[in-house]
Amino acid sequence: MTDAVVTGAGLAGLTCAYLLAGQGRRVLVTGWRPGDPERASGTSQAPGETSPPARWLVLNELTIDLLREVWDGGSGLFDGAWPVRCRYVRWGGSGTDQPLEQRSLAVDGAQLAQRLGRRLAETHPDLVRLTAAGPAPSAAEWLIAAGHPSAGPAGSRPVHIGRRHMISAEVGLVAGESAASHLVATGPAWIFLAPVGPRRALVQAMVPGPVADPVPLLRRLLDGTELGRRLVAPPEAAVVVPAAPRLRQPPCGPGWIAVGGHAARFDPLSGSGTAQAVRTAVLAAAAIDVVDRGADELDVRAHVTDRVLTAFTEHVRTCLGLYTSALVGGDPVGGDPVGGDPVGGGPAGGGPVGGGPGSARTSWGAGRAGLDPAAWQDEIDLTAAALRGFGLAAAPSPRFTLTGPLPGWRLVPHSP
Repeated sequence: MTDAVVTGAGLAGLTCAYLLAGQGRRVLVTGWRPGDPERASGTSQAPGETSPPARWLVLNELTIDLLREVWDGGSGLFDGAWPVRCRYVRWGGSGTDQPLEQRSLAVDGAQLAQRLGRRLAETHPDLVRLTAAGPAPSAAEWLIAAGHPSAGPAGSRPVHIGRRHMISAEVGLVAGESAASHLVATGPAWIFLAPVGPRRALVQAMVPGPVADPVPLLRRLLDGTELGRRLVAPPEAAVVVPAAPRLRQPPCGPGWIAVGGHAARFDPLSGSGTAQAVRTAVLAAAAIDVVDRGADELDVRAHVTDRVLTAFTEHVRTCLGLYTSALVGGDPVGGDPVGGDPVGGGPAGGGPVGGGPGSARTSWGAGRAGLDPAAWQDEIDLTAAALRGFGLAAAPSPRFTLTGPLPGWRLVPHSP
C-alpha cells in the first residue's frame, strides 16, 4: 500500500517525498528520469565554450540555507556549483551600475534533482520508490501534485497573471567576467546575465509577450546595453518560456495538495521562486502529518490555501512595483530587483487575469528592440487587476503555526 503518490520529480516533489518518508510514509515518486548524478554541464569544455541548454538555477544564500536545512545539512548537494560573488544592477534610466553584496550559486538544476533523488532513495530505501510512471493517483491516500501544471487535479486550474515571456540562452564570457552577475532593467526588457562556469554565462531577457523569433530579438536587446561587450559572441540559440506568475486555484483539495510550480510559479525576476517551491513542499508534508494526527482536513486545507494565496499575493504586489518603476524609471518600489531562478516548463493552460488590449497580441518584438509602452502597460494592468481580483487586503490569520525542523516540520494549532 502506498501512502502518497508524488507526481513530479523536481525539487519540490522530491523534497515533499523526502519529508513524507521521514514521517514513516510509503511514497511513490513518478516522473523520475534516472541519469548520471555527477553530470556537470560543460566541465569537459574549454573556457568560453557553451554546453547544450541546461536548467540553470541561480540560488541566493537564503534559498541554499533552506535546502540545506530541509535536506539535513545538504552535504554534497552543491558540489561543483559556480559561485557568484556580487551583483550589479542598472535600473530604469540610471546610467550607472549599482553594486549589491549578494552572494549566490549557479547550479545545474537537473544535476541537483538527480542528487536529491538518489539521496532520497538511499535514505529511505524501504519507503520510497522512484519511477518514470506509476499507478493512478487514486491508488494512494494522498496525491502530491508536482508535475506539469496542465495536468492538475480535477476542479482546479492554473491562472496566469500576465503574458510576459523569458528568452534564455547560454553564452561565452570574455576573460575576467565570471565572478559577478548583472541585471539591466530598461525600457525594452529586463536582461539578466549570470556566470555559470569558467567564462560561461546564462543570459535571460524578460519581454512583455510571446516571441516568434527569439535569437535576433535577444541579440538586439543585448546590443542596446553594455552587456554585449561582456560576451565572446552573440547567442546562437535561445529558448522561450512563459514567465508570468501563475497560481493554481485552489492549490489543494480532498486528498491532494499542489507543491512547487504546480501550486504557484513566481516571476523569475524575484529570485525567490525556488525557495517558495521548497516552502510549499514543507507545508504540504506538514499538512498531511497534522491531518493524520486528528486535525480537521477542511481546516488544514483552508490554512494551506491561505498561506499559498498570501505568499503569491505579496509576490504579485512586489512585481507590480518593480514593473511600474522599470516602465517609468527610478528606483524599484516594493521589492529588490534580485533576479535569479530561470523558469522551466511550457504553457500551463488557463489564461491571463484581467484581459485588456494586450491580450490579443500574438507576438512581441518583431520590430525594433525598443520599448513597447502598450505591451508593458498591459502587463502592469493585468497585474493590478489580479491583485484586485484576489481581494486580499491583509493576510488572513493563520489557523496553524509551522514548527521545525527538529524533530520534524509540523503544523500546530495557532495561538494568537
